[in-house]
Amino acid sequence: MKPTTFERLSLLNQYRILEKIDPDNVSYKQACEILESGYTLEYGVELFTGVDPDEMSEDDCREVRDILDLYRALKKAHRELPEGTLTAKDAEFPGFDGNEESKHFAYARFLIEGQHKWGESKAENSHWPHLGEYRAMVAEWKKSAKKWELAAEDVKRILSQK
Repeated sequence: MKPTTFERLSLLNQYRILEKIDPDNVSYKQACEILESGYTLEYGVELFTGVDPDEMSEDDCREVRDILDLYRALKKAHRELPEGTLTAKDAEFPGFDGNEESKHFAYARFLIEGQHKWGESKAENSHWPHLGEYRAMVAEWKKSAKKWELAAEDVKRILSQK
């Protein structure tokens, strides 16, 4: 990643402020030298360590939210529909695969554990990819007349995508 001259100057100013706040931290002084001198090879190594260069798209973020909403609706259906319509396990969000679906997994964990949203779900590493089935289930869920008051037929149609 190569920042523009303006971005370099902005970062340089931020590191100078940090250097004033914490003069014992030599990494701030080194960052200033790297930015001032334009040592491009050092940008990724020293300056952007820990910053994921691949952002998660808005569509992917919405997809995670839709999946969590689907499981919220299934949990509600489990509580409200007659016994035997779906099992507690069917209504439990299995999570995302930490290897194959790592961005989705990390965002779900952020929402559930960091933001304390979707508290009925757990941010589990499923150790198995589920995105394909989740996408099919969400598509069926969106066909429901009342997404938040699922009928037994809706649940059956949604779960048939597993």
